[in-house]
Amino acid sequence: MRHNNTKGDKRCRDESKDTKPYKRVKKMDVKRSNIQMFEIIDAEVIKEPVRNVVLTDEIIIGVVSNYILCYNIEDRQFIRKVEVCDEKNSITTGFVVSSDTVLFLTKHSTAYIVCLSEGEVIYSFKTEDATPNMCTDFYHDYLVMCMGHKIVLYKINVQSIIVREKGAVVGKLHSEVLNSKTVEEITCCDLYIDGLITGSTTGLLTFYDFSCKSTQIISDEGCTSAVCRIHVLEADPTMAMVQYCDGSLKKWDFTNKLHDTVQGKKKDGNIIVSEINNFVVTLQTPNITFKFWGLGTLHPLFTFQIKTENDKREKLNSISSIVLSPDESLMSFGSNLDMLILLKITK
Repeated sequence: MRHNNTKGDKRCRDESKDTKPYKRVKKMDVKRSNIQMFEIIDAEVIKEPVRNVVLTDEIIIGVVSNYILCYNIEDRQFIRKVEVCDEKNSITTGFVVSSDTVLFLTKHSTAYIVCLSEGEVIYSFKTEDATPNMCTDFYHDYLVMCMGHKIVLYKINVQSIIVREKGAVVGKLHSEVLNSKTVEEITCCDLYIDGLITGSTTGLLTFYDFSCKSTQIISDEGCTSAVCRIHVLEADPTMAMVQYCDGSLKKWDFTNKLHDTVQGKKKDGNIIVSEINNFVVTLQTPNITFKFWGLGTLHPLFTFQIKTENDKREKLNSISSIVLSPDESLMSFGSNLDMLILLKITK
């Protein structure tokens, strides 16, 4: 899942005219000295569990119920509360659309785009009905919702939504249904520069090429575990880190349909965080250990463990996922946390 909107157009390109079909990240040597615990936000203003977190370059957005709390990272204070919808506990997830706009999905089949600087909802549209096992992703004007065997793709004209005429949104929304050619239920998904990859209950990976309208299925013989997380590498979109429910972690080469086992089956599996300057970052609980993996290696280059007070450690153990900001900060959160945790990667 991507958290910024800086990539180029996702459709087919004439590579003779465009020598960089995707954004390459600059390589940086990440060392233990580059990592610091930047902030643990345990403010009285958070009266309810933080259900979700969205992160921009400057603002942490905590999804609390039907409203969001905006926290300024530099000033270290809450700056705004924005009510997104009326129904309590309805927001399910959020995605950064631009530096000032965030897209939120809800249980009542409506998506909302919030302008952070104005502190209000500027656009909303109907979506598919949410299901318990639904997985979603957003990447450069594309929103995908996967429900069982059904995949719905939304094309959102983000610039038209952001640039309004006399207060009215002029954007248009287009959606289409992609037919899944597998009988397995979809468990996770990841949008990338030219398409979509989904995982299934039996370990199958399915690729949908938007520009060429083609589908490719890759199976791992002997694998019976469901896929729980996928991260297509931005430094090389032909590769992906795939995590399975049995705790194993594999690096897939889509072109050659080969994979390397990075980590075998494990009771306490890793959470794939994202990719930072040619490093893939994973989090292991309950010992709250970050591992930094080189793209060309099958062993972690180094590990970093968060050390904190016992009462806060108990809360940290409920971490369920991580989001990455464009400025290379990590925000951790859990479904039962009443605090926000930020891990800062310094340059």
